Amino acid sequence: LVNRVAPTTYDVDEVGKALEKTVNVWAWDGARLIGALRVLTDGYLFAAVPDILVDPEYRGRGIETALIQHGRQLVPRTATLLWSA
Repeated sequence: LVNRVAPTTYDVDEVGKALEKTVNVWAWDGARLIGALRVLTDGYLFAAVPDILVDPEYRGRGIETALIQHGRQLVPRTATLLWSA
């Protein structure tokens, strides 16, 4: 997905390690990953969205909004969710 949104070179193992440290929300169209949201949180007071990606072919369909809404449900109720654009 990231290569469809912002092509670059990533170390797959390092990406896997990074994803293990965040709350992740995925959007799929069948077997195709079309959206992703990462949330960093301290587990109580703070949660921030450093990354939100939507496949260019799927933009304008409300996927970003749905990812954010689902991400809010996965962080502690006491945390303020900040979205860094």
